[in-house]
Amino acid sequence: MKFSIVFNKSGDFLEFVALSQDTYAVLEYYVDQLNKNNTNCFWTRNDSNYFNDRIEYLCTNLKNVNKILGATTGELFEIFNDKKNYLNQQVLNKYHADWVQSQSTPYNIDEYRNSQNLAISTTANILHDMFPDDERTPLFGNILSKLEQSEIYSRLNIAVHNLEQAFDCICYSVNEWIEFSNPFSKSLITNDSSNFRISFNHLGRSLYNKYQTFDTELKFNDENTFNELLGYVDLNLTRPQTNPYSPEYLGWCKQHNREPSGRQLNIGNIINFEDRLTDYRLLVYKNICSNSSFSINLNKG
Repeated sequence: MKFSIVFNKSGDFLEFVALSQDTYAVLEYYVDQLNKNNTNCFWTRNDSNYFNDRIEYLCTNLKNVNKILGATTGELFEIFNDKKNYLNQQVLNKYHADWVQSQSTPYNIDEYRNSQNLAISTTANILHDMFPDDERTPLFGNILSKLEQSEIYSRLNIAVHNLEQAFDCICYSVNEWIEFSNPFSKSLITNDSSNFRISFNHLGRSLYNKYQTFDTELKFNDENTFNELLGYVDLNLTRPQTNPYSPEYLGWCKQHNREPSGRQLNIGNIINFEDRLTDYRLLVYKNICSNSSFSINLNKG
């Protein structure tokens, strides 16, 4: 029960395994309808600079933070010439950990006053007058506050998270509006997350969204829980997860004699996803930058 998305410019592909026979049946039906309408071609709905803007923001903030570190401790964050390195999650994890730990590291004012580095010794002498005589090793976070650099330092954290979140949901659609009826069980629509899903861009609210938005008695007639399948899919390069329904939502569904259903029509997950995470990020990055569309191929046999 495997399938692939194949990028049309490069020939690059991502291979998936369906979550179940039922989700594979949905995909077979979906692809068949797309092919019949000659619309099995998905284009990114994100700008070609979707990743580059976030990489540049990270680089800018690394440089700004290094200016602070260059004048205080001399212990700088690594900056890469090849910006593709920033798509490696281990690099981002190290940035984040170092950023966190640096702020609880003691700063020895007297030691840095004796530094051979003029910028470091100058800053330390300024800090010498900002702290009482009995406080010679304040935490670096307090140093940042005294120098009024805390906000600039904090932007590095924001930049790391912004780049990580760019992989949460990469949206694709066909070039023209297309919809066809969904004959499958609503129980396939869950709150789980997978690497590939048919996304919700429907007219109306799903049952779960009606619960979220306090239509407690189902008073308003606007429910649409994937009544149709549309030409929209999402590629998610974060860890797949099972997210069970809350007891409160299940109780509400039982009260209204409704079959519980969620937000997402998940289809499948990328094979060897965690082992090759950086490779897959680079592949998607490359094809978004080149504005390449992809087609969905069923790997039968």
